[in-house]
Amino acid sequence: MEIRYAPGSRFKCDVNVADQTLEGIRKKCNGELTAEDVVSEAKKKRSPLHKDFEWDDTKAAHKHRLQTARVLIGSIIVVREEMPTLPVRKYGITRVARPEAGRRVRVYQTTDDILSDPVQREDFLQLALSELSAFQRKYQALRELANVFAEIDALQQKPKRTRKKASKKGQRKS
Repeated sequence: MEIRYAPGSRFKCDVNVADQTLEGIRKKCNGELTAEDVVSEAKKKRSPLHKDFEWDDTKAAHKHRLQTARVLIGSIIVVREEMPTLPVRKYGITRVARPEAGRRVRVYQTTDDILSDPVQREDFLQLALSELSAFQRKYQALRELANVFAEIDALQQKPKRTRKKASKKGQRKS
């Protein structure tokens, strides 16, 4: 069996060392692992997990506030009169060019604005497909979801529209 970090993970600790440390914590705690137990272990300066945590309380507090803001933004939903049983998030994540950053950055915009712009809509769709893939990887051991996974696979097989094609269908909003 191979142990590795999930794609996109950014941890300093070697994955095997991290896994061994987590297993050690789990064994000490009767086979259960909690975030609280991991933080308690990581607080120890000699812990291999220590460097993966922000111990400067000012920086950590700011990161926590950013996460709270993300949760707040994602918690606002819209319930339309014509579809009262299908509430949707008011804000979605999309990417916009930021020349000063030298790259495209993720920002929140209203879902209506995202869906009305072909380029942003395509980005939103690709994000949704990526999240479906992550869901599939997370729960692939559950045979009860085989039909759901087959549908996800079918969606993934559909050809991706290129940014160029999406751009031709409509102009980006300023």
